[in-house]
Parts: sequence; C-alpha cells; structure tokens
Amino acid sequence: MSNSLWQRFSQAMAHLTSQQQPRHPTASARPDGAGQAQNELIRQPTKIAEILMQASDAHTELHIAFGSRVLEYKTRLLPDHENVHGGASALSSEYLRNHSYLLLAGTDPADGNEKIQLGRMGMVTFMSGGKLHEFKTMRLPATTLSADHSPPHRMSFPEQMTRKPLRRDAARIPYQPASGVSMRLVDAEGVHYDAVILDISVGGCRFLLPHDQSPPQEGSQVRFFFQWRDDQELVQEGTMFKVQYRQGEVIGHAGFHADNYEAIRTIGELVTHIERIHLRIRHNMSPHETENLAELYQSMHLDTIANELEARANRVR
Repeated sequence: MSNSLWQRFSQAMAHLTSQQQPRHPTASARPDGAGQAQNELIRQPTKIAEILMQASDAHTELHIAFGSRVLEYKTRLLPDHENVHGGASALSSEYLRNHSYLLLAGTDPADGNEKIQLGRMGMVTFMSGGKLHEFKTMRLPATTLSADHSPPHRMSFPEQMTRKPLRRDAARIPYQPASGVSMRLVDAEGVHYDAVILDISVGGCRFLLPHDQSPPQEGSQVRFFFQWRDDQELVQEGTMFKVQYRQGEVIGHAGFHADNYEAIRTIGELVTHIERIHLRIRHNMSPHETENLAELYQSMHLDTIANELEARANRVR
C-alpha cells in the first residue's frame, strides 16, 4: 500500500478510536492466533498411520500438488485388500499400520495421474480435527507403470507429517444484522444450509449453522452464496475447516478459494460493506463518513490482492 494511502487510513482510524495510530501492516503485526499455537511435526510412524487411517475411513478429500504447488489435484486415500478368516479378503485401511506404503485414488483433474506416474514428488494436504495436515510422498519405484497412468497409485509412506493450526491472516470483521447480508452454503452432496454470519474477512468467515441439519464434513468443499442490498451477490467456493458445538450452537469455520483478482475484489466489497455498517453503529457515524472510509478499506483490500497475485505470478515463472 502507498504511504499516502496508509497515512489517510491511519488518521481515519485514529479519529475513530482516539488511540495511537495503527502500525503499518508490514510491521511486526502477526496473523490472528500467531504465537498461541505452533506447528506440530509428527515423526512417529504409528501416529502417522493412525491419522491416515482416520482420513481413509472418513473418505476425507486430499489435495496433492507438485513443484511450485500452484496447481492442486483432488484425491483420497484408498483401502487395500486384507486377509480375513477363511482365506477371504476384505478392503480395509489396516494395511497402513505396516508403514510401508499408501494407496491414492485417481486425481481430479486427471492429468495429475501422469505426474504421479512420472515419479514427481507430491505434497499432500488435508483437513482433520480442525487442523491442516501435510506430508510428502511419491510413487514407489517398484510400482509397475500403467500405459494409461490409471490409479490406484501405490505411494511411499510419509517419513513425517506436519500438523498446522488454522490462522486467518486478514482481520475479522464482526457481523452486524443491519448489514442485511444473507448467507447460504451448499455442500458437495447438494444439501443447502441457511447460515448466519458471525464474522468475516477476505480469507474466510465464521457462521452459525442450523440445529436440525448435520453440518458439512470438516475438510469438505462447499459453495457460498451471499446477497446484500438489492443488486449485490457473491458466489464463492471454499473449504469447511472446522465445526464447533458451543452452548447449543453449531458454528462453522470456512475459508474462501479466491484465486483471481475479480473474485477477491468482490469479497473485498462484501467485507467493506459489513465493516462500514459496523463502524456506523459502533461510532455513530453518518453514512457519508462511512462511505468515504469504505474507500480506504477497499483500497487496502485491493492493494493486498494485487501484491499477492503478482507474487503468485512470479512464483509460476
């Protein structure tokens, strides 16, 4: 962000709060939750096997990426044949206890299968227990190559796994009912949920879910539908990070999959609208004052978006 823009924003916030001017975002400010929870490095094969077995049994969606990790492919852990009584066999995740290999389903999109068969090292990520898990794996050399790169893929058992707490890098904006934003989400099975926003940022949101419906599964993909004013609408893909039960309420935590300028710009407009109403109610500001301040917030969002997309483009090159 330009210095002049940050100075204008600092002055506006100082006027609102009558406190010291906020620091520039490039200072030592940390993401929400930083310093409170640390990444956990898991090296015990038995523990890794237990986590993978849970993911396999729950049909958890996995993402695998290669090289620069710009493109991600969907996959999942598969069970393998295990001997049971009478010489028969049955599919089970118990084979993971041997710590020798794991089976991955075919990728979506399908060209990820070819990358696996060519021996590319892959980084696998998935959600479990409200935390992000990731590990490296690649096709075992002894695996016979198929002419059409067809799955399943026999992959190396992870030497280690990293478990990371979820953090939101963007500031959370408390939702005000006066904002008049309706929210609905649809899970992968097509089930619709009427939700109520609790807080929101350009990276994701927290919301109340209905009591009479089973919530979407952690780690699953969902689609958000937001509507505000008479003509503003946002349809956005995302991931269901976590589901919590607190004092009889069902609370969902989700992140947005905004990977282009226009998508994040629209999210920024929604966040700006909610923040404007929040400031108007909290500080008894006039609509004119909050409209002017909204321009600063939106400029901040768009400046951050432009820098992030430029950085991504440089990594791709």
